[in-house]
This record gives sequence, C-alpha cells and structure tokens, in this order.
Amino acid sequence: MNAFDGARAVCQRLMRAGLALSPAERAFHNAVLVSVLRPLADIQPDDIRTRALLAIVLLDDARAVSEAQGLLDAAYRSGAEDAYLSLAYGILFFKIGDMARAAGYLAPGGAGDPCAEDRAYWARLAEAGAGDDWRAPEALAAFAAHELYHLGEALARGRRPAAAADALSEVVARAPHWIDVYPTLATLLGMLGRSVEALDHCRRADALFPNDPGILWEISHCHLALGDLAAGWRQAENRLKVWQSHSEARHRGVPKWSGEDLTGKTVVVWREEGIGDEIRLSSCLPEFRNRTGATVVWECSPRLAGLYARSLDGIAVVAEAPDNGVYDAADFHLPVGDLPLHYRESLEAFPETGRFLEADPDLAAVWRTRLDGLGAGPKIGVGWRSLNNSWIKAPMSSSATDWRAVFAIPGAQFVNLQCDADAGEIERIRERFGAPFHAFGDLDLKDDLEGVAALIDGLDLVISCRCWLIHLAGALGREVLTFSAPPNALMMGLAYNPWAPETEVFYGAVDEPWEPVLNEMASRACGLLDL
Repeated sequence: MNAFDGARAVCQRLMRAGLALSPAERAFHNAVLVSVLRPLADIQPDDIRTRALLAIVLLDDARAVSEAQGLLDAAYRSGAEDAYLSLAYGILFFKIGDMARAAGYLAPGGAGDPCAEDRAYWARLAEAGAGDDWRAPEALAAFAAHELYHLGEALARGRRPAAAADALSEVVARAPHWIDVYPTLATLLGMLGRSVEALDHCRRADALFPNDPGILWEISHCHLALGDLAAGWRQAENRLKVWQSHSEARHRGVPKWSGEDLTGKTVVVWREEGIGDEIRLSSCLPEFRNRTGATVVWECSPRLAGLYARSLDGIAVVAEAPDNGVYDAADFHLPVGDLPLHYRESLEAFPETGRFLEADPDLAAVWRTRLDGLGAGPKIGVGWRSLNNSWIKAPMSSSATDWRAVFAIPGAQFVNLQCDADAGEIERIRERFGAPFHAFGDLDLKDDLEGVAALIDGLDLVISCRCWLIHLAGALGREVLTFSAPPNALMMGLAYNPWAPETEVFYGAVDEPWEPVLNEMASRACGLLDL
C-alpha cells in the first residue's frame, strides 16, 4: 500500500465513524475529510476512488450535492468501473430519496469488496426507505438514532414528508441534543399542515437551546403560519443570524434603525432573499416613508431598479452594487424584512390591493399589441415550477402532465412565463395538449424584468406555482391563481395572498400530484374569465 492508498483508507474509516455523529459534529468531521480528499483528488485527478470518497463526503451537505454528482458523472464518463464508484452512486440516489436506484448500486459486491461494510449500511437504509415497515414501533427499535436521521433526510428529499417526520421525531426523542434536527422536523410538520405540532417541537428545542437563532427563525414561521403575525414578525428578526441569501453586509458602521425619530435622517433599506420576497416585502416602503418622514434610499436588485424607480414616489432607488456608495451619507440602515414588524402587525394592516409597481407604459403598449396578435380569447400566463430545487421548494413545482385541465380552458391563448423552459419543452407541451401555447424567444424571462412586467401587465390572468412570478404579477395588480402546500408562512395559510389580495391560493398535499388542484384552478379561471 502506497501513501495515497493509506490516506484513502484512513479517510474511509473516518467517514464510516462519522456516520454516528450528530449533524453538527459530522459537519465539522466532514470538513476535515474534505480538506484531505480535495488535495488528493488534485494530485491524482484520474484516481476514481479518491473522487468517489470525496463525493460521498460532499453528499452529506445538501448544498454540495451537485458538485458531488459532477465528480461521479465525470468518473462514469471515463468508462471506469470501481466498487467505490458504485457505492457513491448508491449513496447519491439514497440521499435524493430514489430508493430503488440506490438499492441497485448498493447490492452486495463480490469477494474482496473494499466497500462491503459501507455498502451494507446504506443498503439496509435504502431497503427500509423503500417501504413503511420500519415505521412500526417494534421495528423502530432496530435502528439507531443516526440511522433514522439519515433515513429521515433522504425521505424528505424523496417527497415523503410524513415518513420523514416520523423518522426525525424518533431522532429528537432519542437524541434531543441534536439541535440541527429540529428545524428540519418543524419544516416537515409545517408541510403536512401540522404547524401547532411544529411549534411545540420548536418550543422544546428553545427550552434546551435558549436564543438559538435557527430555532427562533422556525418559531417565527410557525407563528406566521398560524396567523399570529405580531409574534411571528418579532421572532423573524433572527433570520439574519442564520444562513440566508440576503445582500452582502456593506452597512457596517451604520447603525440599524430601531425606532428612533427619523426627521431629517436618511435610511438605506436593503433587499433580502430572492426576487419574490424582495417584491412583497418592499410593498411596505411607501408606508415607512410616509409615517417616518425619513429620506429613504431603497437598495434593490438591479433587475428591479427600473420598476421601482418608476413606481416609488419620493423614494430614491439605487441598484445593489459593491461600489454604489449608498451608505456613505446614511444615518441608519434597515433590512427590508424588518418592515412588516412595524407595518403588517395584523391582517387588517395589509393593503386592499397588491398593486404598487407600474410597468413601463410604452413597453406595455408594445406587449399589448403583440398579445393581441396572438388571436382572440383571454391571454393566460403560465409557470409550472420553481427555480429553487431544494427539497423544501421542489414539492411546490408541478409537472406538465398536471396541467391538462388548464390547457383545456376554452378559447384561451397561453403565454409562457417559465424562464427555464427551453424550446423543446415548450413544443412537447404543445404536442401533449394541442393548446395555443406561445413563447417569446426574444424576451429574457429571467433577467429582463422590465420586459416581463410589461408582458404580464397585458395578460388577463396568471396561473403559476408559488414562485416569484406570482409576486411580480400581484404587485402589478394582475389576477393570479397559484397553488401551494402548507405552511406557506408568509401567506399565513390564507386562501389569498394578503400582500396582493388579487392572488387566490389553492392548497394541496405536498406528497400528492398537483393535477386535482390544477383542475380546481382551471374551473376557477373559467369563472373569472366568464368562459
């Protein structure tokens, strides 16, 4: 055995030992393994076993699954065959909840299989995950807490939330000190419409780990889902202490506004999260300016700057950029997600209409002409999946087969709003349903939001999954039908979107097809359009 073989063998033993650790302990453990395996992979780029081991370790981090799959696919394309490669593929398919494919790769190898012990561990879990027998009380005793944790995480990604919640409930019962499990369990219970139970778990976690921001952030979601807005917004302040895709913190040295008198003061309000959240939260900006009398600078996504500049009277709009200088003369800064605490403390505080953005009138006129050219009948914009493919958002996306009733709406002209749909997918939908489905190839649906807003402004209706499209359409005052699973915290589980009341929300089970819900939405669309 050479030095490289010895290093790999040590890493394999450590990887196996790490399986029994808590999620937090394993994250640190795996970071050490990655720090060894990455250099080994660079030194021996053609070594399949090193790449496979690195991929297995990366698979434990949901954010690194794509990288891990890329490593494995590159090895597979090379034509190599190796026990470590089949093991890694088996774990990959297990992690994404595809138990049948996982079992095929994890089947026992021949004599001398160097991965036999690892293969047996994951094969046992894949076999359990393929059915429900393990959920019986007497069967649960045969699984260790760490095995149930891995099983629960895989079932969550495989869109089996009830089974995943059962597994993770047992984990917190046996290992209550594993703090990382509580947020996932709370999310799963929320998806199942069990927000009261989710809140109970979070409160127990808060008693064990006081003031943990991740737990408090989950408590915020639970309160909002249950309609307790005041409590929800108070706890939401913890969101910035956990990982979120908010703007880079360039406001250091500028104090955060905490209710001080803003007469003669300048406040920079900065965006958070993705386009959808940015739009709905920014609807509070006019009230903030009017009630405080402050000079308000709104630092927004560059894609939305034109829309905001046209729509927000008396508010300076600056596109987010490292060198835009907006904080140089600021007295205070404020993340936009703090505004609901002050201006959306109850449902009565929400607007009567969601319209606060105005499309470019000249561009909107161009698009109305183009839409008129499609032919007679109402123009319906459609989007069927979220761009966020995390296990939390993936169940909110539908498949094209679910849309049969929508595309059968009589006399309608359908307009594509799905920004990641290519020409092939569009054509397959046309062939499947025989509906007039129009896609404007000269419009960048992802980045040209001025153009998208002008297009949406000319539509009669938007039907979409719960994603940024419904928030843009709602802010333009369009009627929208959307589908969602619980808990839908920022819509408080309501049958409409309180941020844009023109948007109706239709609920379905997270682990069931969306076709029955879309059938109901198609019927509602016919009523709205007098068809």
